[in-house]
Amino acid sequence: MLLKKHAAQTGHEVTLEVTHHGPYIETPCLFVELGSTEKEWVNAEYARVVADTILDFLDHPNTDSCRIAVALGGTHYAPNIVKCIGRAGIATSHICPKHALQHLSKDMLRQAIEKTKERVDFVLVDWKGLGGEKARIKDMLAELNLEWKRTDKI
Repeated sequence: MLLKKHAAQTGHEVTLEVTHHGPYIETPCLFVELGSTEKEWVNAEYARVVADTILDFLDHPNTDSCRIAVALGGTHYAPNIVKCIGRAGIATSHICPKHALQHLSKDMLRQAIEKTKERVDFVLVDWKGLGGEKARIKDMLAELNLEWKRTDKI
């Protein structure tokens, strides 16, 4: 993860947040948040790390070395998904958290995959983070003939 490389000298934690806007936005976009308090928002060093990361990515947008996944399950900051990204060369597009899985339909999952700019290689599943939706999600993935991998097996 490029941001982790740039943030290494700050000692600040790098996380992901799950998708907040569904696959509804037509233009590819990325939301970047610099902390969650004024302490982080006014820190010029942290802002520089984020800006340098964005510029580095725009100058070298190589995703060829990553496997692209849509992710399902887990909490708001997706810690199990973040671990997989760090150790397995995975990049995620949409992440549907546990609390929103009850609203996830086959059509919405299909849209999340189709609206990802890069080709999605598989669905990354936080198995423990699916809660009571395990059987339904497993059936949905089978019906859509989607390859999927568990975070605890990567």
